[in-house]
Amino acid sequence: MIRNREEEDSPVFYCTRCMSLHIITENDGKELYCATCGKRHSGPKYIDVAPFWKWERLYTAAKGHGPLEPEPTVYDDLKEVYDEITEYEQPTKAEVLDAGLNYSEVMNRKITD
Repeated sequence: MIRNREEEDSPVFYCTRCMSLHIITENDGKELYCATCGKRHSGPKYIDVAPFWKWERLYTAAKGHGPLEPEPTVYDDLKEVYDEITEYEQPTKAEVLDAGLNYSEVMNRKITD
């Protein structure tokens, strides 16, 4: 990420719901909304501003990985076990559930039935 001290201290607008930096203005900059999830600044405060370094820490705390790191999957957690047993085959839904892990089709697109 950014390692220049001046850039790390630069303020960024971000969505407090999805942590996206893709914030767009409407009505001559008076209305802010998140282009990723669509939340607007009105109502609960969904759009906030913070120094870049603080947003990076908030993102990591909320998502469990850094902004430039790939999203983890169940297969990543079980990779060593399944590489030895199935020679690079993806785990099935039943195998994931038998291992005592949560199965989510959205988060684990690689897993097939």
